[in-house]
Amino acid sequence: SKGQVLLRIDPTSYQLAIAQNDANIRSVRAQINELTARQSNTRNSLKIEQRSLDLAEKDLQRKTRLLKRNTISQAAVDQQERTVLVGRQSLQTLKNSLNLMPAERDVLIAQKGQYEAQLSSSRLNLEYTTIVAPFDSRIAEVNVEQTQFAAQGKVLAVVDSIDVAEITAQVPMGRLINLIPPGLELAENTDDIMARLPDLLGISAKVRLRGSSVTAEWPARFTRMNDTIDPDTRTVGVIVAVDDPYRHVVPGVRPPLSKNMFVEVELRGRPRPGQIVVPRSALHGNTVYVVDGENRLRIRPVEVAFSQTDFVVIKKGLAAGDIIVISDPIPAIDGMLLAPQVDPESRAALVAQAEGAGAVR
Repeated sequence: SKGQVLLRIDPTSYQLAIAQNDANIRSVRAQINELTARQSNTRNSLKIEQRSLDLAEKDLQRKTRLLKRNTISQAAVDQQERTVLVGRQSLQTLKNSLNLMPAERDVLIAQKGQYEAQLSSSRLNLEYTTIVAPFDSRIAEVNVEQTQFAAQGKVLAVVDSIDVAEITAQVPMGRLINLIPPGLELAENTDDIMARLPDLLGISAKVRLRGSSVTAEWPARFTRMNDTIDPDTRTVGVIVAVDDPYRHVVPGVRPPLSKNMFVEVELRGRPRPGQIVVPRSALHGNTVYVVDGENRLRIRPVEVAFSQTDFVVIKKGLAAGDIIVISDPIPAIDGMLLAPQVDPESRAALVAQAEGAGAVR
């Protein structure tokens, strides 16, 4: 069932990766805190060094005035000047260090973000070590054993959904065209044409299992068609879906609709009222035998729209109410006199087949 644990992968390596990334994040945070403290200390030192430099420059000015009065030696003035230069150098060093600290902080923040991303990835990988069923399913394949090493990318198991079963039926193009409503017009916007195709065509479906001892049938729905045509068989794949294929299973009587089961698919289009249909036995090449008002045989050419198992739909050549000959008179001579007999059973069978009651293929 959905959420049930199917497999567990050894999580040790992923747990170690989480611990390593967590330690790296803590280390970077400590470095950021140290940088913050060092930045504060450097600002304080800069203030002290600036004050010291100010005093040294004042002392240099005082000694310079004393030198002009010859009350101090030149060596004392030079010494004080060196003191001022050293102070300026120290002040510039502190400023340089302070200017580099924002860049150091950016580097540490970037490292922290990188370690956090690695930590998230490691935690996600750890979650993936427990594989659960994503939906109500049936186990189709198991490709690993307990304690077996599984390489990356290996298919561990295959599960099939039991909510919906899809069947692909290869239908000849000529037969599929007969299911498309005549005069169907598509909208100019065809972006979602495949999603709207079931509603546009109005095709209904059934899936049927025929066996020597078991017969079952499932209602299905037309979902889509393949985007390519088989060049060898000149057929197109029509995909139908059966909801709840395991519902109403009766052991030994009604099996579930399982994968790789050979079944037949029945497709039905929208009804086409007002069509003229005749039995296939009444069609002789491109002609139909008709009884005229004088009970004489007339061989009438017709144009066939399409044919099914036991009947054909006539496009031109016949009109409603025409009496046709379904037997095979030998010889069939145009104008010969007939003694027509009404066959109500054949007429009822033809109507039933045309309305979809027959096994149309």
